[in-house]
Amino acid sequence: GAGEITYGSPVAVSAWVDDDSEIVKNSEGQDILTKNKIMTKTAIGTQSRIWLPSLSTSDDTLARTPVQVRKVGTGTNSTLYLVLL
Repeated sequence: GAGEITYGSPVAVSAWVDDDSEIVKNSEGQDILTKNKIMTKTAIGTQSRIWLPSLSTSDDTLARTPVQVRKVGTGTNSTLYLVLL
């Protein structure tokens, strides 16, 4: 229906994944405990769905959405994004 988010097929991206907790504010200003950090050169939106390594992308219930996405650095050829789940 109108206003619903639709997604395309999953795409694998190269990323560094760490099981590291951090308390951050979500878009509503609430404190949220994140459990994973992902560093990637691929831009990730806050409404993206993310499956951590070894999880099946055919199971939508295993998908996570970012609590926060930060642009953390720009190199000569790329920008890095820190995604907190």
